[in-house]
Amino acid sequence: MDELSQERYYHGTRADLKPGDLIEAGYTSNYGSRRKANHVYLTATLDAAVWGAELADGQGVGRIYLVEPTGPIEDDPNLTDKRFPGNPTKSYRSRDPLRVTGELKNWEGHAPEDLQAMKDTSNTSSCSASRQSTTDRRPLWSRVQCEATSRWDMTTSGPSDPQRRALIRTLAVFGAAAASSIGAGLIFRRSSSPSNLATLGSTAPAATPSITTTPAVASTTSSSTAPTTTTTTSTAPEPIVVEVISKSGWNARPTGEFRSHEIGRLTYHHTASSGSDPAGAPDRIRGYQRYHQDQGWPDVAYHYLIDQAGRIYEGRPVAAPGDTFTEYDPTGHFLPCLDGNFDVEAPSPESIDSLVRILAWASQTYGIAPQTLSGHSDLAATTCPGSYAFELRDELVSRVEAIVAEHRPIELRLLDAIP
Repeated sequence: MDELSQERYYHGTRADLKPGDLIEAGYTSNYGSRRKANHVYLTATLDAAVWGAELADGQGVGRIYLVEPTGPIEDDPNLTDKRFPGNPTKSYRSRDPLRVTGELKNWEGHAPEDLQAMKDTSNTSSCSASRQSTTDRRPLWSRVQCEATSRWDMTTSGPSDPQRRALIRTLAVFGAAAASSIGAGLIFRRSSSPSNLATLGSTAPAATPSITTTPAVASTTSSSTAPTTTTTTSTAPEPIVVEVISKSGWNARPTGEFRSHEIGRLTYHHTASSGSDPAGAPDRIRGYQRYHQDQGWPDVAYHYLIDQAGRIYEGRPVAAPGDTFTEYDPTGHFLPCLDGNFDVEAPSPESIDSLVRILAWASQTYGIAPQTLSGHSDLAATTCPGSYAFELRDELVSRVEAIVAEHRPIELRLLDAIP
């Protein structure tokens, strides 16, 4: 899967991460033999991410992050063999880091009895009984782990035993292999500070994360000694939450295949639509997507669209370059777009406020200087983003700089309905 697919990817853990952090492989696992993991894992199913968050080791709360791969991904081979054909769990892996782009809030966990049943599958006697049953009614996740734990029991040779290696990989599978160490072998790196490294398998557990604390990455060891909890008296800055209507929330069409790129600058646009009434914005945005796909593009051309009520709509994945009818190459550009024609009217204050927030999120997440902000007309023969919006460029840069200088985390919160 060398090209970025249309999927949205999740990663469940107990680690306290921020947009822009990188999840990397190559560090010691906190499961079993504590071998180094060669891959990082991600999933396109929310249920798998929920299992990952609930079953991960540590003292922190379970968290689900939206992530994007920075390199090629592939089907996780542990879940695409003859036992589970077709990758039904939509579990993938990569040797390249995953970048955190946001956190999914208010997700619904599994019922306590289901969670306990999942944990109980590590008991070999229950696995044995299940394997002898003619009708196995356990969920797929339970069957995967039960098979993995049975292979652990059969493994008697040293760490080089292929079965042991396969088991470690299976139990480290994000989401699908329901092990107690879903985040095994990963480190989390703040992209703005490469020296700030924290290993999920470290021996310094953290306090339960919350908005008003500054927890370290949570972890436990395999020792029978109960882990201690380290708290902090400092107060973390209140995050800036940017609400975004998800693709499903505005009823987007399926998308095509995307190529990938690295974001390096900011460029804003307008739709030049003759209508800007917020009540009609969802219909117009669906129309833009339909029109752009009719041109042979995989999706609507922009990464985010903003209506005149200030509502932000999710567009194509940020990790995929946009498309344009003009002569500039949008590769490397973060592309927000204001809905309306701002050659004939001024954009609303609400829409500009939202534009500032989404630009600040991109600046913080991807390490882009606000001064790189351009209007479309700076790059091509066009009046986009319209004279009224273009004249706000310096103000936009100043406001984005001010927000970024606060050093408050900026988080995306996806909404599944139009407010």
